[in-house]
Amino acid sequence: MLLVATDNSLEEIATYKGSFEVESVILCNSNDEISDVNVINVNSIEVKLAGPNPFNPSTSLNIVVAQDGFVSVNVYNLIGQKVATLLNGYMDANLNGYPVNFNGSSLASGVYLVRAETAGNVSTQKLMLLK
Repeated sequence: MLLVATDNSLEEIATYKGSFEVESVILCNSNDEISDVNVINVNSIEVKLAGPNPFNPSTSLNIVVAQDGFVSVNVYNLIGQKVATLLNGYMDANLNGYPVNFNGSSLASGVYLVRAETAGNVSTQKLMLLK
């Protein structure tokens, strides 16, 4: 799709409904100067592994929050039981992420799932505890 505008407003030249993905953007001003812009898609929330995996007894996670809002980060075993709550509350946006430590010293060896949630968005990370 090609869109052309003479000002900064996309709404004045097009309307859209639904979702779409922007793969690239090329901007050109009235002096025919062209600049290529990389588009970075950012999830509203993302769980990134920062520490060892497999781990014993603890590991580090990085919770990236792209928008201000309520954040819940829980750990579940493979049968869906919640075994830990790591975060639960309002958080400001932080694209560098919030460091979180998960200590599994009271848990049995096995696979666990970290589930981070914001309004309408979920991110998961699989962890393996080896004792």
